[in-house]
Amino acid sequence: MNTYCKSYRSPYVANVTALFDAVLQSQLSHTAIHLYLMLVATMNRQCWPDTIEMSDRVMAGQVGMTTRTLAAARHDLIEAGILVCHTAGAGCNTHCVYQLRQRDARMPHAMMQKSIAQPTAPLNRTPHALKTENQDKEKEEKKKSLALHERGGEKELTPDEVAPFLMGRTEWVATFCRNNGITPDQLRHRIGEFVRHLQNTATVSKEPNDALRHFALWYERIELFRYLRNRQQEEAAQQRLANEEEARQAALRHKEELERESRENFRKTLAEARRRAAEGDPFSIKWLEENKELLDDEENN
Repeated sequence: MNTYCKSYRSPYVANVTALFDAVLQSQLSHTAIHLYLMLVATMNRQCWPDTIEMSDRVMAGQVGMTTRTLAAARHDLIEAGILVCHTAGAGCNTHCVYQLRQRDARMPHAMMQKSIAQPTAPLNRTPHALKTENQDKEKEEKKKSLALHERGGEKELTPDEVAPFLMGRTEWVATFCRNNGITPDQLRHRIGEFVRHLQNTATVSKEPNDALRHFALWYERIELFRYLRNRQQEEAAQQRLANEEEARQAALRHKEELERESRENFRKTLAEARRRAAEGDPFSIKWLEENKELLDDEENN
């Protein structure tokens, strides 16, 4: 009977734990989680090699994704720091080399036996062992609390506390305003919008450093959106002016064409009247005499 099992020190559990940590820290997509679990299962079946190699077409078929979705999921895992991947080969032989990160480095290589690791510690721990572990955790929490107090007592901020905290960092305010070409009053207004964004997204608290980073990213995204919107509005206004100018030019050309046709028709009428007057037509002779000044102006033009 195979006595191998997945202990808390096995590479299987170590990599799944790394995935859980990444989900909490990076908010991985469902496709990224699915791809990572498929990689873990594949490496587990192959007795935990250092890497596995597979083309995008084959991998996409195994995980049930398109190659584009596969590439996006792979990128998310690389950004989360739990996957290392590079391409190898050329042409139709191009493939990706996958390597999982954050294996349990404490585990001796010999224990893994290139397979699922055997347990090196009893799984059925005694109450005394559990109590000792809890005490160790409490001590660790106290150390973290003491270190936090020594750093100045920085605690998580509620959304209402974010604005006073950011505006209270005078050096950061001066640097941010200088880099982005805004005034402190404009910055205060933007921070107010950011606080409303946190409230609208049901954010309960923010660590101070995270609040700084989040606001900077939010500000860049909002400013980019406003820039693109303003650019679209400017392009629309320019296009509207161009259309109006084109319509005005078309109206001028139409007017000139009508005037040219009118002058041409008048010349034809004048030529016909002179021909008939030469033949002795009294009406034509009278018309030429009555419009003599008009005819002189036309000939001068």
